[in-house]
Amino acid sequence: GNAHDWFLSLPTLSRSLLILSLIFIVLFIISLVTLQISNSQQGREARLKEILAAVEQKQLSADASLIYDDRSRARELISESEQLLALVDERLREHQEFRAMKRELENLSNKIDNVILIDEPAQLAALSSGASNVPLALTARGASLLVSSQDTIFSYDRARKELLDLSTHEKIPSIGCAGARSEGEIFFCSGDGKRLYLMALPDTTVLSSAFSTPDGSLPNRILFYGDRLYAFSTQSGMLSRHQKSGDGYGAGTAWFRESTERLKGARDIALDGLVYVLTHDGSLAVFRSGRSISPSIPAATTNLLKPATRIIANAELEYLYALDPVNKRIIIIDKRAFTPLGQITSPALSHPQDFSVSKERKTIIVLDGGRLLSLPYEVK
Repeated sequence: GNAHDWFLSLPTLSRSLLILSLIFIVLFIISLVTLQISNSQQGREARLKEILAAVEQKQLSADASLIYDDRSRARELISESEQLLALVDERLREHQEFRAMKRELENLSNKIDNVILIDEPAQLAALSSGASNVPLALTARGASLLVSSQDTIFSYDRARKELLDLSTHEKIPSIGCAGARSEGEIFFCSGDGKRLYLMALPDTTVLSSAFSTPDGSLPNRILFYGDRLYAFSTQSGMLSRHQKSGDGYGAGTAWFRESTERLKGARDIALDGLVYVLTHDGSLAVFRSGRSISPSIPAATTNLLKPATRIIANAELEYLYALDPVNKRIIIIDKRAFTPLGQITSPALSHPQDFSVSKERKTIIVLDGGRLLSLPYEVK
């Protein structure tokens, strides 16, 4: 082209000077870009140091708050620290200093929330693949440990360390729910809610009696307090109380003395004299003598319970326990002040479905994806 011809028409010295000038211009541009990148990198690293220094100060303040047992302030400082770390450029998040600070913050957060980590819980037993594909629930009382599915009950043999099929599908058409009143005395409600079955282990003989709730609703939970049976329907929010009658229990009477509209669709229920209901939105409702007592429940407890699906409380336990399958943890709550006291978790938990708490054996048993896992814990 014209430019090429023009370049060739230049004297040799002029061409050489032009080429050198172009090289110098390119080198100058490269040096400017390199300097800008270097300055930008230095700026990012300087910003990282500023953020880490600020986080370290907040971490020290959080530690000081813990000394004075001000966990609320400590949590606020942890939250502020996490917000600061979120400002760090993603390209610098692999830096050793950043990762170290992140770990320290996680450890402090666990300390604030009293997180107990069980690295290697013992596996008590594993269900067959067929059994683990149906909805399962765990029932425990004393040394009795049972896993119920839609059509049978498995009893855990502690000596043989395996689950034994009690062959209840031959004697009970379908199982709606199960509950244990005392050592080895297990009750099942039929799938239609019209029959109550009793099995007194180790004898597998099944006694049957008629059963009904005041509104005819299907019970999802069977609980015991004293000599009385309590049946709860998550569909209607009805809790009925049944007196012992022969080998079974008589017609129930409604326990709640107020509207149960907000209890419809509840996730679970527990009782120890008071009645605790985990409602459909994860909030905790507490009742005495059939009426709500509306305790002041801290926001921290409410937030922890939002993903919970199961709760456990009885007269033997000082605390209320809740299962959070989303975050794979057991939450411990004080029954007087309703404050969160701690959490128990394990990397071994993959799909926790249900759990039981044994004060006598100092363990928490978790039904996890067809496995029974035992987590050692000083249950109170």
